[in-house]
Amino acid sequence: MRWQAIVLLCGLLAGCNAAAPTKDGAADGQRTRVTLALNWFPEAEHGGFYAAQAAGYFADEGLDVEIVAGGPNVPVLQNVARGDAMFGVAVADQILLGRAQDARVVALLAPLQNSPRCILVHEESGITNFDELKNVTLAMRQGIAFSEWLKRKVPLSGVKIVPYSGNVAQFLL
Repeated sequence: MRWQAIVLLCGLLAGCNAAAPTKDGAADGQRTRVTLALNWFPEAEHGGFYAAQAAGYFADEGLDVEIVAGGPNVPVLQNVARGDAMFGVAVADQILLGRAQDARVVALLAPLQNSPRCILVHEESGITNFDELKNVTLAMRQGIAFSEWLKRKVPLSGVKIVPYSGNVAQFLL
């Protein structure tokens, strides 16, 4: 699935280049500079982008791709909307919420058909589903569609919500 996303991205980007490409994919020796903003620190799900870069697939299509790592609270959608990045990796609900706020962004592809959501609990808690989230502390990012949905649809009796920093170290202690 990842290689399909890379092929589609390369095809879309190559189509944006008005000049005719030469044998190595660059027009007149120039490559189109592209910035791809990741939604998180580089990890396995981003591997296809790095593999395409390392294998020269972007260069073959006349592209000079800069991959910019994300992290907690990095505003990928806003960076794309402002033009600070040409492309960004984002969760589909972020695109919908951004468009509802007049962000000039579009979704090009969805490499995952379903966006997995989970809540991490210790086995000894006995919690096996959302309805059992009672009298616990829940760390989650605020303001994203999933957290808003969870707060409205699940009875979070006695649940204390604290900011999620992207680090599970405290949970493991």
